[in-house]
Amino acid sequence: MPLDPQLAVMIEAINSLGGAKTHESTPEEARAAYDAYGAMNPRPDDVAVDDLEAAGHRARMYRPADADGQPLLLFFHGGGFVIGSIESHDATCAILASASGCNVLSAEYRLAPEHPYPAAHDDALAIFEWTADRAESLGADPTRIAVGGDSAGGLLTASLSVDARDGRAPAMAAQVLIYPWVDEGCDRPSMTENAVGYVLERATVDWFIANYAQDPDAMAPHHRSPIDVDLAGVAPAVVVSAGYCPFRDQNFAYVERLEAAGVDVRHLHYPDLIHTFIQVPAISEASRAALVEVGEVTAKLLSA
Repeated sequence: MPLDPQLAVMIEAINSLGGAKTHESTPEEARAAYDAYGAMNPRPDDVAVDDLEAAGHRARMYRPADADGQPLLLFFHGGGFVIGSIESHDATCAILASASGCNVLSAEYRLAPEHPYPAAHDDALAIFEWTADRAESLGADPTRIAVGGDSAGGLLTASLSVDARDGRAPAMAAQVLIYPWVDEGCDRPSMTENAVGYVLERATVDWFIANYAQDPDAMAPHHRSPIDVDLAGVAPAVVVSAGYCPFRDQNFAYVERLEAAGVDVRHLHYPDLIHTFIQVPAISEASRAALVEVGEVTAKLLSA
């Protein structure tokens, strides 16, 4: 399917600016650009927002109307463990809250290269534990806590689902994996087909890896490549993939691995969208519609 026309215009505009790409920038420059990318979108009006700290990390709670006692989705932003913040995914999380009717808690974690592996994974676990301990006081149903994230945040989510199954993390009602990075090999065809020109580039993925996974052999298997570990018994999942995403083929393969392990999976594939589409709902109507569907399907999974 052809690329969504509105995304095509956006990409052409980005390319015409001629600025440095993410992997050609300093981490500080790349972080500022990524936050600005997400800041192009307004929040919906029907969501209340509160800033707070979760296990010592900046966090932001999004509450739609009548959300008291509803499920909570703990969301971890993407950005290759090097960039990203609650600002880069602000409108994204607000729309997820509005569409799902769930409380959404977006939380930051330490970033590389200042804080390489296992900093992000350690922080994600601590934030998950903090959230589970306080779910009721946060106005959420403590029996229905989901964890989700996009890209690197999807990897954090997938690894936490294994920890939850094995008793190393709180119970997880569902996992929401938005174009997750779950295969350290990164050698499937879509990584080559979509290597250049669709916001996330192969060179940027390599830059992320070099900054965060400074000693890959020291990484726990489910932290570096969840697709290669036993997935039986992990939480029910929503898996989102995009046609013009470098991770498209590993996402399809991950769905197959989850299904083979007996996990309840809802796979949402958007053949005309790109990696990072959840961050541009104001620019692409198709991206906004897909993000709303992700929220709706998440709500259905949590109410099943």
